[in-house]
Amino acid sequence: MSGETSNAPRLLIVDDDHGQRSLLETFLRAQGFRTQSAASGEAALQLLAEGTFAMMISDVRMPGMSGLETLRRVRQTHPALPVLLVTAFADIRSAVTAMRDGAVNFLAKPIDLDELIASVRLATGPRSEMARPEKMMPTLPAGVVTISPLMQAVLRDAALIAPSESRVLITGESGVGKEVIADVIHAWSRAPRGRS
Repeated sequence: MSGETSNAPRLLIVDDDHGQRSLLETFLRAQGFRTQSAASGEAALQLLAEGTFAMMISDVRMPGMSGLETLRRVRQTHPALPVLLVTAFADIRSAVTAMRDGAVNFLAKPIDLDELIASVRLATGPRSEMARPEKMMPTLPAGVVTISPLMQAVLRDAALIAPSESRVLITGESGVGKEVIADVIHAWSRAPRGRS
């Protein structure tokens, strides 16, 4: 399902949570970007010293070097690199500090994927237009039929998340189809990566 192309912008994802890294990589690759990930600020600085990236997306709270400290260090060697910070502990003071230190945006977890991709496309510029993949959703499992635009949007997001190793919490009132969505995600997560 990957729409990744060789001339697509390359993104560096920094997060000590393996599931979160997997989710972001899966989603951004499905959007046509190339990705590489690091489990710490120190590892991110090493990767930046070895290669070129169009953008860095970093968690704020990590053991060792925090995302804010990583941002400050990145600014010393890569002053023009767009950096997007994400955190489960969003507050105004951290956001102000991040923006003052040169972050292009500050997103709270759980990350709104539409807001994430909008920030990434804005920061990576016209080149990211080349990264736009065909909007293809895997085939729905037998017995699942939907014409509702809202359910189709939910299934589109499920298709992006299914290949990742991230856990998903599905909420809603009784009878809205939570079980069906869970079954579809489960089926897609077990399907070969090249499904159509």
